[in-house]
Amino acid sequence: MNKRILCAAMCAVMAISGAALTGCGDSGDSSGSGKSSSAKADTKLDAAAIADKLFNEIEYKDQLVELSEEKVEAVVGVSKDKFKVAKVYRGSGATAEEIDCFEASDEDAAKEIYDVLKTYLEDQKKRYADYAPGEMDKLEKAVVVQKGNYVFMSISDDDAKAKEIIG
Repeated sequence: MNKRILCAAMCAVMAISGAALTGCGDSGDSSGSGKSSSAKADTKLDAAAIADKLFNEIEYKDQLVELSEEKVEAVVGVSKDKFKVAKVYRGSGATAEEIDCFEASDEDAAKEIYDVLKTYLEDQKKRYADYAPGEMDKLEKAVVVQKGNYVFMSISDDDAKAKEIIG
């Protein structure tokens, strides 16, 4: 398959995906990698609050929309039995920007979610390398962190702010 056909197909898929996601949640005003475990961190974290803080305090080029928990399994690939709380914001596909925050059902489930997000991130790098090479810097600097039963991923132009918010 030559590059033009592949690029056209990717654009069509992204456009359809973006259109499908626009009705999936609410939007509002908006704006490193690592893995650690800490029982103390578990008691202080709030996945939904951190997702909202990332959404509100980092400036995004794309309009991110919140996915319902029912859509998380289909779109993200994490089954409902693996998490207690999931707050995910996705863009139209024109950019790689997104927020994924989970409180897993236990630490083993958190590791599985972390692995799913890391694999997804690598797949996104392959997709965007030809489709939108300008997004590669965001993908290379994406923040993916596991803290005990919590897993966070932020893809934006401001990885330093994301790391600060996630802690």
